[in-house]
Amino acid sequence: MPEMLQWSSALLALLGLVLWFWSGGLYVPQTAGGPHPVARLKRQIRRAAIFAAIASALLQAAAAPSLTERHEVELWASAASAPTALVG
Repeated sequence: MPEMLQWSSALLALLGLVLWFWSGGLYVPQTAGGPHPVARLKRQIRRAAIFAAIASALLQAAAAPSLTERHEVELWASAASAPTALVG
């Protein structure tokens, strides 16, 4: 299950990034009238990108507690002494 959360999180982050950069490339013509429909679409795409990034962060936070496993490590010292070099 944590692997699926990680993959979903990664895909949402990638989707958000693609949407953000795609909306930045949309050309909004200057008109004397009210807001242009393309400008409204651009804002909606950016909102979707922000939502995808937030959902990705939440999925990562949900997967984080299940990924923390404790490993016990035992360190053993060697009984043999290390060779010493004589200087002089």
